Amino acid sequence: MVAMTRLFRLASLLCVLSLLAAGARAASKDRHVFIISFDGGKPSVMKESRMPILMTMVKQGASSWNAQTIFPRVTL
Repeated sequence: MVAMTRLFRLASLLCVLSLLAAGARAASKDRHVFIISFDGGKPSVMKESRMPILMTMVKQGASSWNAQTIFPRVTL
């Protein structure tokens, strides 16, 4: 029983380490990050508008329709 517990722990550790290594390899592929923000853009209106390029970018990348600003607001 002790041997099975040790074997299970070792297998679990190897799984975690392989997942971490795979994540590190995937993360190293991204060299640039572009942040696109629309001042005053209401998400519900933007989603319903005809903006095919924006919608393609949303589908192909990471996006959020729920981001919130800080207070006081500062626009660069």
